[in-house]
Amino acid sequence: MKILQDSQEETRLLPTAFQLKVTERRPPKPKSVILLLHGLDERGLRIYRKLIKFLPDDSYVLAPNAPFPLPRLKSDRIDYGYSWYFYDRFTKNYAIDQTLSLGLLKSLLASTNLEGLPVTIIGFSQGGYLAPLLA
Repeated sequence: MKILQDSQEETRLLPTAFQLKVTERRPPKPKSVILLLHGLDERGLRIYRKLIKFLPDDSYVLAPNAPFPLPRLKSDRIDYGYSWYFYDRFTKNYAIDQTLSLGLLKSLLASTNLEGLPVTIIGFSQGGYLAPLLA
């Protein structure tokens, strides 16, 4: 019989049914897709608002929230920022790595870019670390 002290944690990949909330702009005839990846404790809407005026009008722009909510307690409500993954800089280990986020983003692109348009990925902070892994 195994007792708790004798066991070790294991990471297992499981099929998921996650959904991502996405802020988007889809022109009638897009020529490209731009994927915006926000930073730690941010939202897709924030990076969208900051960058949309600099992006081509003929690009389909997607700015999803990362899958992991980070609650921020306010005096009258709870707001949420989001995280793509959890990295402990002290132990230099991932509590949750990028695997789930990468899979969700690939699914998002596959389901929205049916025309096979060129994709540009723009990431800020934590999203910037994720961008080359997704590319």
